[in-house]
Amino acid sequence: MSVQKLDSRIIRYRLYDEESSAVLYYTLDLDKYSLSIGGEISAYYKWVETPKTESFIKLMVRCDSDYLMNKLFNRVFDLKKSIEATKALVEEEEWFYRCKDKKDFLKQMDDIEADCEKEFVQNVIELLAIYNVKLDGDEEFDLWCNGVEKDYKYWDRKAVDLFCEFIKPELKKELQNG
Repeated sequence: MSVQKLDSRIIRYRLYDEESSAVLYYTLDLDKYSLSIGGEISAYYKWVETPKTESFIKLMVRCDSDYLMNKLFNRVFDLKKSIEATKALVEEEEWFYRCKDKKDFLKQMDDIEADCEKEFVQNVIELLAIYNVKLDGDEEFDLWCNGVEKDYKYWDRKAVDLFCEFIKPELKKELQNG
């Protein structure tokens, strides 16, 4: 990791991840209360400025990884997790018992392909129709709420994990020295 102070109010960190040979750049603007990340991913978030109550460095030191993930990144549709969640949902719901060949249906779930939530739900509904199961509005809503899963991308998690592992300790040192 290298630290570069562009001036007294902007700190830039460069992290090299040996595992992936990737370089990530973190820029903290202490006046604007903003954090930007560049490299394998791109992220930017600006917090509300509170210089009279808390410095931006203090804010960054106390932020946990879940908080940072939520501020910097959006969760995206995860097909694999959605298939597993839908299988679990289907097995416990009443409409599953209307399905004639449950084992075959669950096996067919593994073949579903979809790039987004809407396509996934449509594919599940179409598959159920093959097995003579038609969902009513509440059942379809249940599928949307409990069968569709989202998660953060690998590099989003990696960027925040590296921030917490390497940069937060540096910021703590900065606080102690400052």
